[in-house]
Amino acid sequence: MPSNAQLIEERVLQAYNAYERDEYSNIKAAAEVFDAPYQRVRRRLQGLPGAPTRGGHNKRLSVKQESALYTLIKRYNDLGLSTREQALEALNRQVAIKILRNFSAESAAEGVGDDDRATTTSQKWL
Repeated sequence: MPSNAQLIEERVLQAYNAYERDEYSNIKAAAEVFDAPYQRVRRRLQGLPGAPTRGGHNKRLSVKQESALYTLIKRYNDLGLSTREQALEALNRQVAIKILRNFSAESAAEGVGDDDRATTTSQKWL
């Protein structure tokens, strides 16, 4: 069953599509017919994506990096090792720093910008 947010987004897209097909003379009329929030329909027409497609806050890892971290944690689990043991925390920190440094280097190569914070981790991060 779709969540309430998904249902609202569906109505927004229906209003957007109807307006684009010139079924309604203005955005407000299309939004009212489909019971969609006017501002959201207007933002979609301006090219802004919906929140579910933008990703979450505070995400520093790409999909590829997240997959690598998942694989590492799974490997520890398969070997019967706990990622909470103090001996492994240092290793986890080293791996995390390497991942973040690679990310920082990739970002710099792509011209995204420098971020010194990308090469450090805090105790709470692990």
